[in-house]
Amino acid sequence: MKQISVIVPVYNNERTLTTLCEQIIDTLDDELREIILVNDCSKDNSLSVIRKLAIRDNIFGLNLSNNVGQNQALMLGLAEAKGNFVVFMDADLQDSPAMLPVLFSKLQKSHAEVIFAGRVGNYSTFTRWITSRGFKYLLHILSGFRLPSDAGLYCMMTKTMKQALLAIYEDGGYIQSYMARTGLRMIAYPSERSDSQTTNYTSAMRRSVAWNAIRDILGWHRIHAQPSSQIEYIK
Repeated sequence: MKQISVIVPVYNNERTLTTLCEQIIDTLDDELREIILVNDCSKDNSLSVIRKLAIRDNIFGLNLSNNVGQNQALMLGLAEAKGNFVVFMDADLQDSPAMLPVLFSKLQKSHAEVIFAGRVGNYSTFTRWITSRGFKYLLHILSGFRLPSDAGLYCMMTKTMKQALLAIYEDGGYIQSYMARTGLRMIAYPSERSDSQTTNYTSAMRRSVAWNAIRDILGWHRIHAQPSSQIEYIK
């Protein structure tokens, strides 16, 4: 069994995928990791890149027939992960794979089930910085201070958290909110991260994500069902 599964949601990331995988491979020994690339119905050539990468050992692809969003794509990857520890990270190179051994060591020494790479570094604009920090701090408060105030996508979790998430998650939900609802212990460790100059998120999409996150952390009933998606397994 692989020790660490790295799950990467992919949406129009053809330019960065190969570099990201090379950096992960350089950081984690072959026997320690598997890489799962989840293509969320990309409109560019990301799928072709994934097919080429999947020729290598321990790199796998999931191709989704419908766009389901980043969170749902991650959860579909989580259901396939075989590692004792699971990593979520972005495909656009803002999350440095060099942090993986640090997160692994810190998590093993802690009594936590998740460690987040708390963001240190510049944002592209002051507005993005203040809204991001304010949003995360609000979730920190609403979670009863269980969710770290700098918790983002980049994190490493134990199998205990993986199983708890899969048991309670509702399609399309905000993953960090569901992590908080498990009641399991979470910590953060500062990580220098770059700000992606290109993003697939519009302001309207960010507002929608924020509202969903707040609703999910409060346990409010979900009204709209997430569209289902057929999965093609690539190896």
